[in-house]
Amino acid sequence: MIFCPLQFHFLVLGIVGVFAVTVVVVTVVYVKLKVDIILFLRDDLGWRQHNVSDGKRYDAYVLCYKSDTESGVSEEDRRQVEEVLEEEYGYSLCLYDRDVLPGEAVAEAVLGCIEQSRRLILVPSSLGLNPGQDSQYSLLTGLHAALVERQTWLVLVQTESAPDSQVDLDLDSLSEALRLLAQSGHTVTWRGSHSKPLSSPFWKELRYRMPARTRQCPPKDERTIL
Repeated sequence: MIFCPLQFHFLVLGIVGVFAVTVVVVTVVYVKLKVDIILFLRDDLGWRQHNVSDGKRYDAYVLCYKSDTESGVSEEDRRQVEEVLEEEYGYSLCLYDRDVLPGEAVAEAVLGCIEQSRRLILVPSSLGLNPGQDSQYSLLTGLHAALVERQTWLVLVQTESAPDSQVDLDLDSLSEALRLLAQSGHTVTWRGSHSKPLSSPFWKELRYRMPARTRQCPPKDERTIL
């Protein structure tokens, strides 16, 4: 079959057009489903970009701080987050009230937990880490340097106080220490009862920010679903 120059020109344009449309469609689909794709490849198929050989003991350290601008995550919801991460998704967590020896200095204990963890999850609470003491500001101020030095990534949990409130974190409303931390890490939003189902955006985003699991999840018939 012989193509005249005009036909060949249209054929080339058609091929280029189809290729361009395909690239755009694939890009849009990837952007929309990026989190789901990464979670499927990493957690379901076991694909990893690198082997976990950093010598760290925990996948994440969960640290509460007293928030003056947010209502905070309730004690019940915080414990649910910890239990789901450990029992449902198989992550190894460092918890202050469970893994820190009684009587140990707060600052030293926190830095030790950060050093042993791949992620630091900061959760706003009405109680905070150390109620009744004024050491929280100095502790949060030192966290940024500690995270960089110990190669630990930050995940900052924020709360949504009203259904129509702004989802993006308002950096101007945070203290200077928290503002610096928020700019250096990633934020996920806890929306109360809307975030409790495991299919909610909160869990997908939090798992996306977590490292690859270092231990296997328990069989489905042995898992505890909250």
